[in-house]
Amino acid sequence: MQFDPTDGTIGPECEINRDDAHSGYYDMLNGTLVVLFRNSEGITLQAGGRIFALDGTCPIEHRITDSECVFTVGNDLEIRYPFPPDWETLSWDPTPHVEREDFDFGLHIANVMSDPERTALLRANL
Repeated sequence: MQFDPTDGTIGPECEINRDDAHSGYYDMLNGTLVVLFRNSEGITLQAGGRIFALDGTCPIEHRITDSECVFTVGNDLEIRYPFPPDWETLSWDPTPHVEREDFDFGLHIANVMSDPERTALLRANL
């Protein structure tokens, strides 16, 4: 699957500009497509029809309430979604070093963007 950040489409036939290569990840959070990618301009998050330049000025948070996960980007985006079902069996997973963020894309994004070392790895070779 390929992602075209100019129009937000994902699919096998997407037309992308090979001169401005992008790399990244995407997942659905409660029906909302969330895409984290980097290109020559930096790290970008696209979600809920909005595009956010992740240059360190836009706070990203993930929190857990009694019944759900809440992923927020500044005051502009909030996505509420149920706990990932894999969290229930996490203690039984035989994979070394498996963590909750391996099953929750919102938590993964928040953790990466709040960790200077992990963010630097994303920004490397831009």
